[in-house]
Amino acid sequence: RRMSVAHTLVLFLIASAFCASFEVLEGFDVILDEFQPTPVAVHDVSHLSKIEQQKKVEELFYKRRPVIVRGLTTIAQWPALKEWTQENLLERVDIMETVLVDNIHNHTYYYYDKAGPMLKENPDVKFLQPYTLATISSAEFKRRMKLGQPIYFSQDIQFVDETCDETLLDEITDWESFLPSSSKPTPNIWLGSPSVTTRMHYDSSDNFYIQINGIKKFTLVDPIEYKNMYMFPFLHPATRQSQVDPYHADYDLFPTMKHVTAEVAVLHPGDMLLLPSFWFHHVTAETFSVSVSTYLPTPQKAAVQRVIFRSNPIQRTLSREMRLCLGSLYIEMLASLIGRSGKELITTILSQSYSHFDRDPLLQGSSVYDSKLGRIPCDKCPSMEQEMVTDIKKSVEGVKANMENIYEPGVKEIAIIYLVEQIAFDVASTIREVSHYLLAMSQCPTPQVEQTK
Repeated sequence: RRMSVAHTLVLFLIASAFCASFEVLEGFDVILDEFQPTPVAVHDVSHLSKIEQQKKVEELFYKRRPVIVRGLTTIAQWPALKEWTQENLLERVDIMETVLVDNIHNHTYYYYDKAGPMLKENPDVKFLQPYTLATISSAEFKRRMKLGQPIYFSQDIQFVDETCDETLLDEITDWESFLPSSSKPTPNIWLGSPSVTTRMHYDSSDNFYIQINGIKKFTLVDPIEYKNMYMFPFLHPATRQSQVDPYHADYDLFPTMKHVTAEVAVLHPGDMLLLPSFWFHHVTAETFSVSVSTYLPTPQKAAVQRVIFRSNPIQRTLSREMRLCLGSLYIEMLASLIGRSGKELITTILSQSYSHFDRDPLLQGSSVYDSKLGRIPCDKCPSMEQEMVTDIKKSVEGVKANMENIYEPGVKEIAIIYLVEQIAFDVASTIREVSHYLLAMSQCPTPQVEQTK
């Protein structure tokens, strides 16, 4: 029989308290064969003229699906395809700033944000930093690669040129010709040792990704699959990333992961991958790899940020009971915008993002949650003033207006889920109480609203 949400949370808190003293870095993955992504679409445009190729790229870009574009004349004429060999490039880029040096020795990088409340609001928590940023010589970069150590370098190409007195940007001529005319970003260069992997994550900007040297594999998942991906909480320093390696997933621990539909794109020199914002991607360098990427901020990114980072209409000075009931009402209204109930949405958040703290590879220690808090009751709601409800309705209307600029249904769900987490953080007394407050808000009854006389 299915366990209730309350039963599930109690078990998770007990397990968490038991396991809090153990350091678990990577022991929860097992190799299974069920994950079989299908090949992403490839469009060979070598038979088209340059003008026709640019139009084709634009057409494919606005379809909002990942696709490989192969045979682009502009890229084929880049000096970089011949010049950016491992030896040549590492000789020219002699000082490498912003190098990711592996700390947890499993060839997989986690991005992290030290401003994440689960870290920032818990100064006593043990943070297992997944990598360090360093400035090293290219000789040291090569030495580490020869030792088989995973190492990754990424930097703005223009910054590299200025730092090393080089002309790399000139060797990817007309790189901006594929971009929308209003966009003027500077591309990044990426160098990675063989087998180095970036964990499954999403970026909030569109990405034009071009392979220069070596082979790189992208595993891609539609944002509509968010509810199956076991993403780290929004409040976690590893937000935007999955807790699970899709190729080494334990389906007993992460059962919905087996329902995920994925595609794989294998990039060779000269290939361009069009990667829409918010698409999940797990990236592995099959060989020594050099790539160039250009990120384009989109109206969708701005709309998502306006949804998540908004003033909370629920005052912290209110009683806990009132905060819980108002939060429950707020979440119910928000969930309706994506065709879900508040209880269903909270259950997804708890089961996907908050139920595996005992296996957190980055944060360790019971201060991440409060195992002594137990169940927070929300059995009845005090009478609410009409003005309180009106403020919540106004906020929901603002969210609804911004949702009109979010293209994909999956991205709408990501925005609402993150906002719900932020509401729980604002309503709770401490970050350690967030999961308890979420559970309580899923159980609040419908509040009674005082009618204005």
